[in-house]
Amino acid sequence: MFPDLHAKLIRPATILSLLAVVCLSTPVFAADISGHFSDHFIDETLRIDYKHTGNATEQFISLDEMWRQGSWAGSRTDLIDNLDLGRYYAKLYDTASGELIWSRGFDSYFGEWQTTGPAGEGVMRTYHESALTPYPKNPVEFTLEARGEGGRLEEFYRVGIDPDSWTIRQDAMPQGIVKVEGHIGGDPHNCVDIAIVGEGYTECDTAKFIADVQRFSQTMILLNGY
Repeated sequence: MFPDLHAKLIRPATILSLLAVVCLSTPVFAADISGHFSDHFIDETLRIDYKHTGNATEQFISLDEMWRQGSWAGSRTDLIDNLDLGRYYAKLYDTASGELIWSRGFDSYFGEWQTTGPAGEGVMRTYHESALTPYPKNPVEFTLEARGEGGRLEEFYRVGIDPDSWTIRQDAMPQGIVKVEGHIGGDPHNCVDIAIVGEGYTECDTAKFIADVQRFSQTMILLNGY
């Protein structure tokens, strides 16, 4: 799964959400963003939450919520994904011109579910997925495409998004979330972000989680490749 697309199985909320961020510096080439990015986007993030339901032969999307979040941490130069990888593609089209302005290929847990025995028997299951895109300046069309016959991408969902709509949430981080910055390597635009989710930690384990993250991040950045 690519870093800017996330999916999770719907389940009851945990007692405490713990998140650590490790930002690793990486070389940046062709960093001039005066063209395509600034024509269509501002330096913020649009998070599109949706529910992906289906079995081996059917799939449906229902829009959940949209969020306006912080600085866009993805590429501002390689906006169109031409690698042709993944079961799915998320795309943004400029509504006025119809121009494709952003795309990303990805895979998901739902795609794996479709290959299981129960899904082949017609059992339906729902997964919660999120697409992170740069925040558009003007109205856009958000689409999802899936691999069909012969591996061809076929659109199966489309929705219009007005970036000025009151339905796009701008809430602060929910209470009960502990955020730990394990290592900051520089400007997030020029870094690789690694999120560490504290699975199994409770509120009483917060200090242990912070210590574990700091130990892990310091160990990781000493390894070759980081």
